[in-house]
Amino acid sequence: MIDKLANTTKWILYTLMILSVVVMGYTFANGGENVNVALYFGYIMICLVVVAMVCVPIYGIVINPGSIKGILVGLGCAVVVYLIAYLMSLAANELPQEYLESMGVGSGVDSFAGVCVNFLYVMVAGVLLSIIYSVVFKMFRK
Repeated sequence: MIDKLANTTKWILYTLMILSVVVMGYTFANGGENVNVALYFGYIMICLVVVAMVCVPIYGIVINPGSIKGILVGLGCAVVVYLIAYLMSLAANELPQEYLESMGVGSGVDSFAGVCVNFLYVMVAGVLLSIIYSVVFKMFRK
């Protein structure tokens, strides 16, 4: 059952990759005049990713109920990182109100953008630290 699902998923991904190349090739071949095709394709791909992000963990929990522990730990870590990013954005300097008004952006959007950027920074730092840790751990383990 799992092998059949993996094989089906593999072919779906291959099909989506080929379709992406075709859409991008079509867009570039027309000199970017029909960029809407690429944008709508991107919107469809984002919707598919969101559906997959919801359905795959649910399917994993149904197949292996013990995996819920790992999922909850991951979600808890993401919430902690988000709180750290939020606290970092509170301490950051905000853009002047005149600049925000000239751009047509409110202070809430500015704060949310700051949180998102800080979240990205903290996640990248965590990934880099985990890679360095794993390399060093493997060197000393041998």
